[in-house]
Amino acid sequence: MDEKQHKRAIWAWTFYDWANSAFATTIMAAVLPVYYASVAGATLPGNLATVYWAYTTSISLLIAAVLSPILGAVADFTGGKKRFLTIFMLLGVAGTALLYFVRTGDWLMASIFFILGDVGFAGSLVFYDALLPHVARPDEIDQVSSRGYAIGYLGGGLLLAINLAMIMLAPPELTGLMTRLSFLSVALWWFVFSIPLLRIVQEPPRRIQAGEQGLNPVRVSFQRLAHTFREITRFRDLFLFLVAFWFYNDGIGTIIKMATIYGAEIGIGQTTLIGTLLMVQFVGIPFAFLFGWLAKRIGTKTSIYISLLVYTGIAIAGFFMSQEWHFWALGFAVATVQGGSQALSRSLFGRMVPRSKSAEFFGFFSVSEKFAGIAGPFVFGVVGQIVGQSRLSIVSLIIFFIIGAALLTIVHSGQNFVSATSLYGGTWTLFTQTLSKLGIEVRFFDPAHPDQIERLVDDKTRCVYIESIGNPKNDVPDFRRLADAAHRLGLPLIVDNTVMTPALLRPIEHGADVVVYSTTKYLGGHGVHVGGAVVDAGTFPWAKDPQKWPEFCAPDPAYHGLVFEEALRPIGNIAYVIHIRTHWLRDTGACMSPFAAFLFLLGIETLHLRMPRHCENALALACWLKDQPRVAWVNYPGLCDHPDHALAEKYLPSGAGAILGFGIKGGRAAGERFINAVKLCSHLANIGDAKTLIIHPASTTHSQLVADEQQATGVTPEYVRLSIGIEDVGDIIADLDQALAASQR
Repeated sequence: MDEKQHKRAIWAWTFYDWANSAFATTIMAAVLPVYYASVAGATLPGNLATVYWAYTTSISLLIAAVLSPILGAVADFTGGKKRFLTIFMLLGVAGTALLYFVRTGDWLMASIFFILGDVGFAGSLVFYDALLPHVARPDEIDQVSSRGYAIGYLGGGLLLAINLAMIMLAPPELTGLMTRLSFLSVALWWFVFSIPLLRIVQEPPRRIQAGEQGLNPVRVSFQRLAHTFREITRFRDLFLFLVAFWFYNDGIGTIIKMATIYGAEIGIGQTTLIGTLLMVQFVGIPFAFLFGWLAKRIGTKTSIYISLLVYTGIAIAGFFMSQEWHFWALGFAVATVQGGSQALSRSLFGRMVPRSKSAEFFGFFSVSEKFAGIAGPFVFGVVGQIVGQSRLSIVSLIIFFIIGAALLTIVHSGQNFVSATSLYGGTWTLFTQTLSKLGIEVRFFDPAHPDQIERLVDDKTRCVYIESIGNPKNDVPDFRRLADAAHRLGLPLIVDNTVMTPALLRPIEHGADVVVYSTTKYLGGHGVHVGGAVVDAGTFPWAKDPQKWPEFCAPDPAYHGLVFEEALRPIGNIAYVIHIRTHWLRDTGACMSPFAAFLFLLGIETLHLRMPRHCENALALACWLKDQPRVAWVNYPGLCDHPDHALAEKYLPSGAGAILGFGIKGGRAAGERFINAVKLCSHLANIGDAKTLIIHPASTTHSQLVADEQQATGVTPEYVRLSIGIEDVGDIIADLDQALAASQR
């Protein structure tokens, strides 16, 4: 997706806030007073009208809370987030439109239609929120979420203004009709302005996990749901965030609705109620944008704390509300924090969850949100029923803000790092799946565009990671530009140089701070041992920002308060690599066995002889494949027509490596026949062996990636990867020639 398409998708996504906010605001401005009148018209005391409204709200939100995570799991498995959003949107539109038929005293009908509308509203928001991590980049998610709320305020405010004009300008005998017509206007508004999102925003790719292919979607969805629930309860940050959000969102949602119906209870007219909420919409626009800006300056959680402090004051002030101007003042205070606090809660959670399961996780986010809406009105109703005064119910909500703030204090979203998209499939899975379970987030950039790095970095970013040549994409990064981009931001550049080895490329000479190797591959050269190596250049200034690097610059309690950077400085800048040995190797046991080390040392003795032969054979095969009519294209940086050939000449003058890719005519089926027909080449997932190895990445090394992730790593359905060995090149060509012939039969 290019930048223009990205911006269009963001605007289409935010427009749904414009659409559905009309329901939320009109519920408070029109439905609540009509409901109050309906219940009061049924000869119930006004206080009980308030109580019954609270209980009705709890019922609708309970239904939404039960459905949200279940349908979220189904949507993630089937790839149907937009479809489910559409279904719930249509349910909400229908329920809202049916409110037109409610008559005074018909409180049961009002309850049923409201429940339909509210379930549709709440359900559609689950899938709308689940699209946020797919639409917005990590560095802009706070601003995009806040923009959605601001645009929602504007859309809701405009429709409120239309409804207010209808009610105020109508003759007294038509006021009730105009109020009921407002429901039809909401339904139409909601439907029409949902279209941009449904047409422009792309359906996120589905991720089928191992063992799920061909299984019943409902069964798989419940299995996924159980797994997601275990993940949430296992990882403290996610669990505590949801609990905190439950408590403080209780107060946010309830105080607005209940203050509105309490206003109706004490005799504040509907025109004043609508006018106040109209003010909330337009005053809320700049403040929603302000919170997006504030999050970037002082942090997302600190910004939420500020809003909770304001809400606490509102809850206390609500007790004293008795006149119209009190209601106006209360509405203004709500406008300053409502949109911003909820937008930042949405974006904070969006950063914490895996994108491939966003609907499932946002389903539980919705459970937290909806149970907040259940508990708040329930407490409001119980207190009001016991004491007989709704004003005491409002001030009782202060407890939700206090508990929420206390829990949020110990919630910490994890650190992150920035990685190029050109990665080996196992590395991609490590970054996106395994590390995410440890609370570590990866943010991807296109290595051809180093300028993207700055947009992804925040104060929790710790490094930039690239492969020296993409496996199997075979793209050559501009090491110097990437190193400069990382260093300008105060970050080290880590390079996986497995494919090139020091015989062909020395990344430290081009600005890398840390270089890593899988010694199993070309360094060892024979695929007979498992091992790895980390090389610290000793060039990165860890001590320049000790607050950012406490691992090296703060006392280590595991070593009696030793400060690694200070203690090792007389020897050299080796705190990083020593910390790896004294902590990670100590605790994970990732040490090479003696026999593996022996085999590695034997292999590396011939590195200077093997690598030139690997490169010579690879270039000869690339040239031969280019001339074959059964081959659609060839991907090798040593060829003059490769898009990165100039960079290969600059950084790889001794050879462009031995990874070669090509597309065979006939697609995936022809590729499978080709691989099954080879005789000399070995069908293995390894690379860097003395033998020539062949594999189909889309169905093996990169099979855990969804289609767009495979595309980002350079894998297409017809792609065949070769790791060229050191056999006689004539023998390799002969084997490939007969296999190509077999592939076309």
